[in-house]
Amino acid sequence: MPELLLYLLKVNVALVLFYLAYHVAFRRLTFYHLNRLFLVFGIVFSTIYPFIDLTELFARHEPIANAYIVTIPAWAITSQTITQTPTFDYWQLPVYLFWTGVIVMLIRFIVQLVSLYNIHAASEPANYKNIGFRQVKTISQAFSFWQTIYLNPTQHQNDELEKILNHELIHITGWHTLDVLLAELSTVFYWFNPGAWLMKKAVKENLEFIADQNVVNTGVDKKEYQYLLLKVVGATQPQIVNQFNFPSLKRRIAMMNKMPSTKKHLLKFLAVVPVAAVLLLTFNSIAKPHNDTAADISEYTKVGPDIYIKNAPTFTNACWNAPNTLTITPIEGEADSYQLDNEQELAKAYTKYGLYLPDNEMYDKVLAAIPGAAAESKPQIVNEYKDFYKRNPQVRKLFWTTTNQIIVRLEAAEEIYNLEDKASRAAAEKKYGKLPSTPPIAEAVSQEEFDARSKNSMQENGEKVFIPEDMAYYQDRNNLPVAYTNFLKKNTTIEKVGWRINEQTGPQAIVFFMKAGGQESYEFKDAKSIATAKSKYGELPNLLPPPPPVRIKKN
Repeated sequence: MPELLLYLLKVNVALVLFYLAYHVAFRRLTFYHLNRLFLVFGIVFSTIYPFIDLTELFARHEPIANAYIVTIPAWAITSQTITQTPTFDYWQLPVYLFWTGVIVMLIRFIVQLVSLYNIHAASEPANYKNIGFRQVKTISQAFSFWQTIYLNPTQHQNDELEKILNHELIHITGWHTLDVLLAELSTVFYWFNPGAWLMKKAVKENLEFIADQNVVNTGVDKKEYQYLLLKVVGATQPQIVNQFNFPSLKRRIAMMNKMPSTKKHLLKFLAVVPVAAVLLLTFNSIAKPHNDTAADISEYTKVGPDIYIKNAPTFTNACWNAPNTLTITPIEGEADSYQLDNEQELAKAYTKYGLYLPDNEMYDKVLAAIPGAAAESKPQIVNEYKDFYKRNPQVRKLFWTTTNQIIVRLEAAEEIYNLEDKASRAAAEKKYGKLPSTPPIAEAVSQEEFDARSKNSMQENGEKVFIPEDMAYYQDRNNLPVAYTNFLKKNTTIEKVGWRINEQTGPQAIVFFMKAGGQESYEFKDAKSIATAKSKYGELPNLLPPPPPVRIKKN
C-alpha cells in the first residue's frame, strides 16, 4: 500500500473517531467554546499525528533486535538471467482517484472564493449604530467572512438589523472564519470521508451556537430572536462564510432553550486523551510493517556485529566458520580467512578489503602502524533502512546482490534494479526515494546449529541439491520470493523445489519434490528438458538466494 494511502487511512479513521466522540459525548453540552477547541483539535491532530513517531521513545525501554539484510552471492544470479518485468501497480488507481477528487474539490473551493470576491466587489461600505458592514443589494441573507459583515439592510427592519449585526460581530471578534476555512480544507483533501463532512458541519453548527449564546446573553429577548431566525430563512451563501441563517435552525433553537450544562460534564472532555492515545499507539504500528532497522555505515558493508568491509564489490560472501575467524570469498580466487585477534591478520584484512572494526583497541593499534590509515576518519553510522521502509510501506523486503543489483519485494511482485545503470537507479530512486546502503549482516548461531544447517542440503553425485524450504530462514514464508510461492500455488502437486548445483559450474538442474513422493529433475543445459518442464508446470522459478551468512558464537 502506498504511503499516501496509509496516511489517508490513519487521518480518516481519526476524523471519524473524533466526530463520534463529539456526537456522543459533547454535542448536547452547552460548553460551546470547549466544543470549538475539541473540534479544531480533532481536525488538526488527525492531520499531523501520522507523522508522530514513537519508535525512539519505545526504544529506550525495550531492546530492539536488528533484522538482517539478505546478501545474494554471485553464483545465485549468474546462471540465470534476471529481468525486471514491468507490472502495473494497482495501488496507484486509488492514488490517482484521490488526487482527481482533490483537484475537483479545490476548484470548488476556488469558485466559492471567487463568488465571495464578486460579492465584495459589488458591495459598498455602510454603518449602523457604530457597527460597520458592507452593503450588498444582490443578497438576501446576512453573513460574515474574516473581519467583514455582508448585509442587505433593505431586507430587514431596524430592530432586526441590530440583532443580526451583533450576531455577525461575534463571528468576527471570535475569528470564526479560521475554523470554517480549516473545516473546508479538510473536505478538500478528505473529500471521500463522511467523517470530514460531518466534522465540518459540526464546526459550523457549533460556531452558530456560540454566536446565538452571546447575543442572548446581551439581554435580547430569546423568543424574538428565535422568530427572527425563522423569518430570515432563505437562500444560502458560499459555504466558506459564517451565515446568520445557518440551516440547522431547529438545533439552534433547541440549544438556546437548553439548560446550561453542569460542571461535572466537563469530565467528558477527558475523553480526548484516550482517543488521541489509541490513535497514536494503534495506528503508529501500521507505519512499521517491517522490523528491518539495520544500521549501516556509509560506503561500508556490515558483515557482523561491529565489523564492516569497505571494498564490498570485490567479494561474493563473508561468513564466520570458526570462533573469531572471518572468511571472505573474493569474486576471483580462493577464500581468505583472518583471525580478528591477530594484529598481522587485521592489517592484511584492512589492506585488502578495507576492514573496519569500530571501538576496537587492537584495530586502532594496527591502523596506527599503517601509513595514512590512522588519518582516515571513522565513517558515521547511519540508520537508513528504518527510513526507507517508513517511506515505502508497500515494500515487504529489500534484497541486495553483490553485483550491485537491488531486489524490491512487494506484496504481489518483485522489481529488480541495476544500480550500475543510471536509468535503472534513477527509476528506483524516483519510485522509492533514496536507497539505503548495502549491509549484509551476519547472523550469530551456535556451532551445533551451524552444523545442523550444513546438513540440510542433500548430496547427489557429488553435487549439492539446494532446497530452500529445508532451511530455517525460508521456513518463514515472508522470506520466500513471490514468484516461488505463486509457482507452488499454481502447481499443487509439487511440495517444494530444489536446485542441483555444481560448485564449479553453478546450477545444473531444477528438482521438483512431489507431494505424492518421488522427484522430477530437469537439466538446464538440455533445452528439450526445460521445455518439457515449462509445458507441464509453466514458468519456472528462479534460483533462490541462500540464507544470509552466519557467524558462529563462542561457547
